[in-house]
Amino acid sequence: AGEQRTALNLGYTALVSTNEANSLKFGSAVQAGLLVPLKLYVVSGYLNGTFVPFEEMNVRNSISLKGGISKEITDKLDVGLSLNTGFAWGNNPDWALGANLGGVYNMGNLAFMKDFRIGASILNLGKNFSASSAIGLKDGDVSMYPALATIKAGVSATLVDTQILKLGGAADITVPFFQN
Repeated sequence: AGEQRTALNLGYTALVSTNEANSLKFGSAVQAGLLVPLKLYVVSGYLNGTFVPFEEMNVRNSISLKGGISKEITDKLDVGLSLNTGFAWGNNPDWALGANLGGVYNMGNLAFMKDFRIGASILNLGKNFSASSAIGLKDGDVSMYPALATIKAGVSATLVDTQILKLGGAADITVPFFQN
């Protein structure tokens, strides 16, 4: 919610299988994100595609889209909401539709750390991709993913801030609430 500049993030991950049974096969995961600050809110969008054509990692092909909005409530508190949807095909086609809620509290300076922030969110509220019998996985089954009502908490801070270098750090923990 505190962002003041438009940001574009692009990512690509190459997946390669050298399994003798398949010879050489390639898969991909692509991501694109856009964040746009407006007068009252910050809006964001995220697109992810995963394409895996080999049996030893048969986790379905999927496309997911997420749209979010965040708002600065006070100088120290930001809150956000996002909605997500997706479609998976290949091994047992499926769809997903859900929401995520979260907040960040800026505590200011804490010891040597500047701009110390603590955040918490609850993710994947809704219908996620259902269980699948995927070839190549132990016991052959994958439970619902992502896990319903996943709780995430984290901290971040600026550790070094000079005229030529600004260095920060962050740590978080994610715990699935409902998981088989």
